[in-house]
Amino acid sequence: MLDGSLRGDVEAQKKYEWIVIEMFDQMVRDQSGGEMLKYWQQNPMPAEKFVIERVGSEALNAIHRLRISPVSHGAASVPEGSADPGKIGSFRISGEVHQWMYDRYSLKGLLETAGFSAIKQCRADESAISEFNSYLLDIENDGSVRKPDSLFIEAVKPLPS
Repeated sequence: MLDGSLRGDVEAQKKYEWIVIEMFDQMVRDQSGGEMLKYWQQNPMPAEKFVIERVGSEALNAIHRLRISPVSHGAASVPEGSADPGKIGSFRISGEVHQWMYDRYSLKGLLETAGFSAIKQCRADESAISEFNSYLLDIENDGSVRKPDSLFIEAVKPLPS
């Protein structure tokens, strides 16, 4: 994607723009929805099929709601341009913003350091937990992955001897 963008491939550039927003906006935003919501509000949205493939039902549902009623959805919990550190701090610890992001290498190392074993990357519908898919944690009722851009890791923490 980066190479295509550098070569001037317009489709690669649209995908690249989304990937940068998807990755960084989740960590740096100071208001609900952030740049991701602004991107989803575009109609037509650049690389729409790509975005939906990556983000899944969360994006699909938000885009649908925005197109039905663009004004009523995505109101920010911190007004844009707000410099109130208390409001920004409250938002940043609300759970919407990621405090860190992991790849499969860094998360595996962290889990090993914490005493976990049998660490493996899984699919969203895969687990050693009995009846895992019935909980619909990472999949929708139809079996589709709820957030396809997620990393799914499973590990075991042995009981103390």
